[in-house]
Amino acid sequence: LGSIEYERGNYEQAQQYFSTYISKYPQGELLTDAETSIGYIFEQQQQYQQALETFIRLENSASSAQKVEILLAIARNYEALEEFDQAVATYQRIVDSSTSFSLKNKAIERLDILQTGQEDPAVEEVQETTSDQQNTETKTTE
Repeated sequence: LGSIEYERGNYEQAQQYFSTYISKYPQGELLTDAETSIGYIFEQQQQYQQALETFIRLENSASSAQKVEILLAIARNYEALEEFDQAVATYQRIVDSSTSFSLKNKAIERLDILQTGQEDPAVEEVQETTSDQQNTETKTTE
């Protein structure tokens, strides 16, 4: 239900569903997915500091499959907060990792933009990327 509300743009309702899941199932199989979804909600609401804190907290508990997506989210939020050095360092961690080409390519594209002096955090791109990732990652929490 949280995913459906998210897709509809009902972020407060979606956050309530995800928070309820977290409260009811603190050891639940989809705990990281629900917490990640809350991070995406903060990002959509342009609450970048809260989103960043959420994703940083999740980084260590995420599975290897989720970790790179969380690192991308961390980097995007650093960009949105205009903490470009931190964003570059995080994108570089992704490039140096053993992740898929497509995820590395996303990081490389953002690195190129940041390193050529375009300090535009590309908020529209951040929001589109976040929405796409949210739709992909939280289908399992429905």
